[in-house]
Amino acid sequence: MTAFSARHLLAALGIGALASVTLGAQTPRGEAAALRVTDALGVVRAVAHASLQSGEFGRADVDSVREARLATGTAATTTSGAAGESGVTSVATVFDVNLLDGLITAANVTAIATATAAGYDASGSAFDGMVVNKVPVGPMVAPNTRITLPGVGYVILNEQVTADGALTVNMIRLVVTSGANALRGETIVAQARSAR
Repeated sequence: MTAFSARHLLAALGIGALASVTLGAQTPRGEAAALRVTDALGVVRAVAHASLQSGEFGRADVDSVREARLATGTAATTTSGAAGESGVTSVATVFDVNLLDGLITAANVTAIATATAAGYDASGSAFDGMVVNKVPVGPMVAPNTRITLPGVGYVILNEQVTADGALTVNMIRLVVTSGANALRGETIVAQARSAR
């Protein structure tokens, strides 16, 4: 597959901007995205976005992603659950991650968010072969680990946010605050969100 900007890839796949999803407590809801980019102007784009509404199963896959800040290999997202079942699980997996020309790399990144009547769980979320600014990072990283990237901004690894009745897991959230405007903004790799 030739290199595409995220916008061209979205158009080719027929995927629009990531819609705002209200995750309520009445029925299981979930969504997963391999890549979510918010540029300096606040425009949001998502790649390989799968969503669950009213007990359906959602899945999306892409062969590769090429974007100003990111290059990846294959990516797959799923979300599944149904009213009356024990919960909903959303999964985003991205292979061969390369952010900012090797500043952050990983062989495999997986985000898993599960919501049940008993609560929320991110078990199974992990990195494989992760390196940040030339420092290897283990497969299990404490939730909400923040690393400053001098001259760039910062990255939050294994970000876990519980709000609005949902658990959101962002395995890599890169925030670029310095450099060219084309690179500024936020890039999330492997995002999973689930609610009951």
